[in-house]
Amino acid sequence: LGQGTIPVHINGIGINRRVEPIDAGDVVSTLQANIDAIHQAGGIASINHPNYQWAFNHEALKQVVGANLLEIFNGVHSTNVEGAPGRPSYEQIWDGVLSAGRAIFGVAADDSHNYSDFGPDQANPGRGWVVVRAEALSSEAIVDAMAAGDFYASTGVALSELEMGEERISLTIKPDQDTEFTTAFTGRDGKLLHEQTGMDAKYDITMDEGYVRATVRDTNGKKAWTQPVFTTS
Repeated sequence: LGQGTIPVHINGIGINRRVEPIDAGDVVSTLQANIDAIHQAGGIASINHPNYQWAFNHEALKQVVGANLLEIFNGVHSTNVEGAPGRPSYEQIWDGVLSAGRAIFGVAADDSHNYSDFGPDQANPGRGWVVVRAEALSSEAIVDAMAAGDFYASTGVALSELEMGEERISLTIKPDQDTEFTTAFTGRDGKLLHEQTGMDAKYDITMDEGYVRATVRDTNGKKAWTQPVFTTS
């Protein structure tokens, strides 16, 4: 959907009927109208590449209710994942939404369009994905798990274990030859809470962080992101 010259792209996942796009006249209203339509069709809503053509950031997104997912990585070369001076990155946008108290889960996507021609300027598959802990290998179970945030996003880092509870987040990383890993735990306003290296990482929640999420990065630039755990204080 394009609202004027501003691209507003939303995926409807698990919908049970066709959903026609709605242009509601401004970014916030357009996001909200399409999210509501996706929910009415039985699906969950994923907001795509907020920095594509610098469409919108957390100031708009924190006014929207009911969005389930937000792209925190997009594999297309022109989507401005890392932001720019004066413009937040995807992760900073995510933290801005989470810090406003909106529970939204982060996804990585390759946004693939090109399957025969491969190159850095092509939208090729395999650059971003999610790993879901579902009760069954079915679309319904996968969508339900994603709606509950029981998944992690990745651009190449794989986790063999991930436990997320009210008191602790802990994870174990699958080894990858001579690659080394660093895990950062982030809280409200993007504050770095704790950082450690190695194949295992954990953070004990103190209840005043607002939320806690983990980002694992390797020495080749690949990442994985866990979903936020909101504290109750």
